[in-house]
Order: sequence, then structure tokens, then C-alpha cells
Amino acid sequence: MCSERTDVKIDVRDTTRCASIRLEFRMFWKVLGFIVLIWIALALLGTIIKGVFWLVVAGAIVLGLVWLYKAISSNDDHPSLKY
Repeated sequence: MCSERTDVKIDVRDTTRCASIRLEFRMFWKVLGFIVLIWIALALLGTIIKGVFWLVVAGAIVLGLVWLYKAISSNDDHPSLKY
């Protein structure tokens, strides 16, 4: 097929075919590598979003409780929610 022997006379069409096969093989690995990188990136992004989502929910609950506490414990008629 695509031998590296130097003692055999090689037709130009054979070398073109071998180069084409190597190019296709290289392109296959590039596409496969790109797909794997995208898959890993999406897996990491999904994990990060899951973690950040629950942190945002917990932060919103704590912020709401702080505002509620300030509104109830304020002596003014118009409670200030400023820090």
C-alpha cells in the first residue's frame, strides 16, 4: 500500500494516494480531538453552572432574610435597606 521502500520504483499516483490517505487520517484525528475538547468543555461548564446556581440561590435567600430582618427591626416609618 504506502510502503517506505526505496528500492522499488514508485508511481506518482501511488504517492499522491498515500499523501491523500495521510491527510485524511490527520484530519480525522483533528476532528475527533475537537469533538473531545468540546465535550470536556461542556461537561466542565455544566458542573460549574450547577454549583454556581445553588450558590446564587443560597445568596438570594440570605440577602432576602437580611432585608427582612432590617425591615422588621427598623425604628423608622420608612425602613432603610441600605448597608
